[in-house]
Amino acid sequence: MSAHHALRRWTLTALSFTAAIGVSVYVVVSTWPEGGVARLPLVAHGAALLAALLELLARGVKLELSARSLGVRIPLRTSLRTILAGDFAAAVTPARTGSEPARFLVFSEAGVKPAPTIIVLFTELVLEMFSLALVALVLALLFRDAGRALGGVLGLVGGYATFVIGGGAAAAALARRRSSGPPPRWALLVGLNAARWRTVQA
Repeated sequence: MSAHHALRRWTLTALSFTAAIGVSVYVVVSTWPEGGVARLPLVAHGAALLAALLELLARGVKLELSARSLGVRIPLRTSLRTILAGDFAAAVTPARTGSEPARFLVFSEAGVKPAPTIIVLFTELVLEMFSLALVALVLALLFRDAGRALGGVLGLVGGYATFVIGGGAAAAALARRRSSGPPPRWALLVGLNAARWRTVQA
């Protein structure tokens, strides 16, 4: 990857987030209630920004280490760009549906092949599922009298776990059904020729 292409990608990412922040500031300012509320000191804003940056760095390192444990080498800057792209796409698409496609695109532009990319992204979903389950367990222990609110949280985690595990099981079953010979008709209909189908199976 040339330095020019890398600079262009980072510039596009920065412009995208600048536009999103600008729109957010405009919405907040234009809808601010008359008289406002008590203002937070600059130290509090700085602490919030530092926490956000540290959280981004931690997630980037986690993604890099997860990929490395699977035998996929990606630099930390690519990992950070993947996190930012996923968060931005999730924020501007219904039900966060744009998150994984955006991450897939960043990996693809970084030269990572489709099969390792899918494995890394699915591993991230599984790790996220376990972290949500841990949070739900802690909430269940701390707020035993929460009633319906706690039930809603547990239901959300259960639904997410069902989606992730069910998606992985379905993908594995579909890939194993045609371990040899031509790809199935549905794969051809979505543009998966024989070579791409073998990549997906791998």
